[in-house]
Amino acid sequence: MLLSLRHFLLKKEPTYIYKIYNICHRLLINEKHKNYLVTSREFLDGAMKSTGIGLQIDGDHFSPQYVWDIYINGIYFHNDTEKRKKFLQLPEFQRNLIKNELFGFVNACLRQIFYAGKIVDYSFRHKEFAF
Repeated sequence: MLLSLRHFLLKKEPTYIYKIYNICHRLLINEKHKNYLVTSREFLDGAMKSTGIGLQIDGDHFSPQYVWDIYINGIYFHNDTEKRKKFLQLPEFQRNLIKNELFGFVNACLRQIFYAGKIVDYSFRHKEFAF
């Protein structure tokens, strides 16, 4: 799942969710759907900063976006040895807190991606794009 989610969260990907929001904002003719996507973007922006808890460990703030970066670049897909080392040196209970933050972030992102996808699908089927 994380491998698929990356494509929506990496700026250089054509499926980057913020690119999709921008395209829809330019081309959607249904103002109600445009406003729904503006709200979705706001929810996603908030999810990047907080999932409801402020996780501080040894003076470092572990925002959801930072936790995502640790897992993607330090644990799962790349070999950022500094991020990996910093994470693995933490006690297990702190790593579990960070993992919980990752789960909350992934959940919030997936909700907004699916929500935006439903609006895009509906809008295509009902010819609500101006191109």
